[in-house]
Amino acid sequence: MAGLSPSAYAERLSSSPFKHYVAEDAAGLCGIVALRDGSHVYHLFVRADAQGRGIARALWLHAKQQSSHATFTVNASLHAVPVYERLGFVAVAGPQQSRGVVFVPMVYSQA
Repeated sequence: MAGLSPSAYAERLSSSPFKHYVAEDAAGLCGIVALRDGSHVYHLFVRADAQGRGIARALWLHAKQQSSHATFTVNASLHAVPVYERLGFVAVAGPQQSRGVVFVPMVYSQA
């Protein structure tokens, strides 16, 4: 997210291929999830001091429920792979690199 200007992110928020859901606590915004085209997890972030409280899981469950898709994909950073595994995603390939970013392609399929 750091690479996007506020105006670019505002444009993305209103862009039809993206659906954003946020979580707030007493301190303000504590998490965000964004789905692209209803089936690709584009962002899933939780504020550092709010991690470990189930916010990522709650955001994911809400986004998944709002989508009509049964299968979801994500390009997880190496550090995020364990989080996505706990959410039910499975790696479909080893680490990949694109534009200098290393990620692991993962998929989630609803039973």
